[in-house]
Amino acid sequence: MQTKPPFLSLKISLPLIERENISLKGKISPEIFFFPEYDLIKKVEKIETQLLAGKINQEILVQAKIKSTFQCICPRDLNTFLKTIEIPQIKFTLPIPNSEEIDLSEAFREEILLNIPHLTCEQADTPQKCGEIPEKYLALDKSNENCIGKYFET
Repeated sequence: MQTKPPFLSLKISLPLIERENISLKGKISPEIFFFPEYDLIKKVEKIETQLLAGKINQEILVQAKIKSTFQCICPRDLNTFLKTIEIPQIKFTLPIPNSEEIDLSEAFREEILLNIPHLTCEQADTPQKCGEIPEKYLALDKSNENCIGKYFET
């Protein structure tokens, strides 16, 4: 069972956003992310963010760009490495809630995670040669042909 992520919120006042667009620039705590134990991304440093939010009809349009360094795990050889990722354009809309503020945290987090590519250690900030897959992880790939043959008769 997964627990809910411990967000630092990105809340915007609705009365303020109804008067004018809101522009934010700064660093967001990495606690906005919640990485399950099995994920290939483990840690992140503060996220450099430029964010613009404005009201369009009955929705809030959010546009942002981010840059941060992530600690990743190579899916080929399970080595860890650092990768600085810049996402130049994140866009999403949210319906206007029946409250005085809107929390952008969950939508912002989801958009960032969807834009992080799958990486190998060859793509690290300091590229490393991808090693071979450790033998213990290849055990499932080694099959006994006699065993397979009895399930797939020709």
